[in-house]
Amino acid sequence: FVNISLKQESNSALRIDVLQVNGRIIKTIESNYSEVQIDLSEFQAGMYLIQVLNNQETFTKKIILR
Repeated sequence: FVNISLKQESNSALRIDVLQVNGRIIKTIESNYSEVQIDLSEFQAGMYLIQVLNNQETFTKKIILR
């Protein structure tokens, strides 16, 4: 699991994409909550990117599953 916690306005739309390193989106989650837990157990070990988009900003973090 990956936990994402953001400081954002309540009820603000949030989209989280899980991407392979080649940029292909393999999972998308949409939420209105500032804290989201993502189950990544369906994916093989390796490097992935988590991209978070909300009304104010977009950021990307690299994660490694073992």
